[in-house]
Amino acid sequence: MNVSSPNNLMNLTRNTKDRVYKGSNFFECERPERYKRYSGSKIPLNTLIEENSLFSSNPVMQVLRKILSPAFGVTSVKYYKHQPELLRSVPSAGGCYPIDIYLLIRSVKGFPPGVYYYSPIENGLYFVSEQNDFTTLDLTLIELDKELDIHFIFTISPWRSCWKYSYRGYKYSLIDAGHVMFNVKVILDSLKIDHHIYTQVNPQPVRTFLDINDEEVPIGIISFNISEEQDQSIEVAPPLNSGSCLVDSKHIPHLFDWGPIYAFEQLSIPNSKPSKDWLCSSKTSPTFDYDTLLKLLTTRRSSSSFERTYISKDSLEFVLSGMYKSELPFNIYCVVHSVQNMIPGIYKYEDGFKLLKGDELRESSWEICFNQEIVKNSSIVLYFSSKFEGINDKENAALFKKYLIEAGFIGQLCYILANHQGLGVSSIGGFYDDKIEEFLELQPNEEVLLSTVLGLPEKSEKKIKEDLFRLNIPEN
Repeated sequence: MNVSSPNNLMNLTRNTKDRVYKGSNFFECERPERYKRYSGSKIPLNTLIEENSLFSSNPVMQVLRKILSPAFGVTSVKYYKHQPELLRSVPSAGGCYPIDIYLLIRSVKGFPPGVYYYSPIENGLYFVSEQNDFTTLDLTLIELDKELDIHFIFTISPWRSCWKYSYRGYKYSLIDAGHVMFNVKVILDSLKIDHHIYTQVNPQPVRTFLDINDEEVPIGIISFNISEEQDQSIEVAPPLNSGSCLVDSKHIPHLFDWGPIYAFEQLSIPNSKPSKDWLCSSKTSPTFDYDTLLKLLTTRRSSSSFERTYISKDSLEFVLSGMYKSELPFNIYCVVHSVQNMIPGIYKYEDGFKLLKGDELRESSWEICFNQEIVKNSSIVLYFSSKFEGINDKENAALFKKYLIEAGFIGQLCYILANHQGLGVSSIGGFYDDKIEEFLELQPNEEVLLSTVLGLPEKSEKKIKEDLFRLNIPEN
């Protein structure tokens, strides 16, 4: 393993004119599996299958089904030239889906205590292992959460993204995980279930507790209780057979130098004990009722193309106001192309629009974002930035990682709010980082972590979003 400077990772994840996804193995090996497969007992979450099982009347199971399926499950199938693609309620760069969800159930009547794995493709819970000693996991929880009954543990397998996007895939993995975690958060909000969200964890004890390999990185936890009173009439389920992982997305070491990622991962491990600083204090505004939210999540799509037309300023303000009121740690920059009653140009949104530069910038947006047609035809491009003092020390490395996850929060919130307003939205991972800094005239150490475009979806079914990697094959 090459021990590299962690700061190299930040440099390697930046796209510049002479380096776009350099180091990709897109043409060198097959796509890694996008989810794990387990043996052992499976508890189906599908309503029709589950009706006659002992778990069907369990109120905890009913709530878990309300959370997991819309948060990360398959919502539809789309065909691209006769090739089927499973659509999920969250976007993922290149459809790589480097995220996995485990459930730790401590003390819920009707459930054996232990670790479960959620299979989004099969929409079921696999029983991985029985656990009665939670001391190891408790090393990464604040005192208040050590008695809670349910913990969702989120991990990433960076190779699923790095295979295609090289080192930038590591950033995409963290952002993608944030999308899923935010879905769980807003569902819990809609169900009025109190919870704590960890966007900073110590991965070592969590990895030991889950018994997963070093290539899989625990990055977040959501802890909660479903109900304070257990229904005494709940039947105890029969013993479950623990399973083992049958298919994993292990990387091929000789194709990729993991040194910068390993070095960064080691540096970002916190020295301190778990504290409230590890939690994300994001607010949800507005809060949707469950039925409304369910529709917004299951109909979420990344737009393939836009009509080159105007969108309503009121609809745009609804989206931006919701993101601003979330109090996530980002500056919001808007490059307006065609919004009613707004001068084209660059704005900063701080509970209102502040014009920084008035100009027609559609062509500039297009060039900065790899000449993607969807950017050129969009009504507005949004950029979300934060400040970092480099990543050469533990505090800033951990903060960089935390903010990437929370960038996924604000990105998913953008999808939900835009969908509510009938706007199309698509995340844009491909842009030249150095050109963005000049274009927006960012402050020193200010870094754009995420970009999205909004507009009215193209009505023609003939236009689909081309693969960004094939449009931008890296130079050797």
